[in-house]
Amino acid sequence: MEQIVKKSLPNPFSKKLDELLANSWIQVENKHPPNLYDTVMNTKEYKSNFRVLLLDEQENRCCYCMRDMSETEVNLEHIIPNKANKDKYAEYANEPIDQSGFVHKDDFKPSRSEATYPAYPHDIAYQNLIAACETFPHCNCTSNNSRGSKFMPTFTYYKGITKALLVSSSGELRFTSVSNFDEKYLGIKYLNLNTDMLKLFRATWRFACSSYTIEDLKSADERKRMDFLMEAYPLVKSEKDTFELDNEGIWHEFLRYSWFYDYFKNSLTI
Repeated sequence: MEQIVKKSLPNPFSKKLDELLANSWIQVENKHPPNLYDTVMNTKEYKSNFRVLLLDEQENRCCYCMRDMSETEVNLEHIIPNKANKDKYAEYANEPIDQSGFVHKDDFKPSRSEATYPAYPHDIAYQNLIAACETFPHCNCTSNNSRGSKFMPTFTYYKGITKALLVSSSGELRFTSVSNFDEKYLGIKYLNLNTDMLKLFRATWRFACSSYTIEDLKSADERKRMDFLMEAYPLVKSEKDTFELDNEGIWHEFLRYSWFYDYFKNSLTI
């Protein structure tokens, strides 16, 4: 993980939100539809625009596992869960998330359609949305699906979050002793970032950064790939066999985690 720095308002995302709010206004009833998030998810234009804007500020990577993503693989992840009631919402009061631009969705009750909103409902607010993996089967990066409305620290907004994490030689991800974050958040009931496959990918990038470049691996033909795996096999201490990476599909998934190459180059290892 690394810190996501959000842009100030107004920005291209908030301008699109203003457009959505204006267009969804129900003139006869003098209100917006009851669930604006559904309006976003069911309107291809808005959903696509929001995905692209979030991906751009995250350099096309998942906010949690750092996998390279395309727009079609993005889920709009809520920092404060979409379905959080007001009590759950209040648990985020001391987290490093700028809440000046939004309110709990139940408190969003504008009386006019014009796009001049002092605050947005939290379920569609820019500051409360980040881009996470939607389709990758080896993690729970769309954490709202696994944690429901349970509290989770706003990891991606913490300064120095990258240095608060360590990766072992086996590829296991864990928090430093001084970070005070609970290891449970990396587990299966939250982000599930220590699956055998993810540990294999990270451990192999740890090995690769010592003698190879990212381009070496991305351009490797079958023979060079096998030479690399033969060299890596005795040194990659993972629950998964390194030679699983000889599978074409798994190899390409491994390459999508190249963020860890620079991570290990910066010696953030144990």
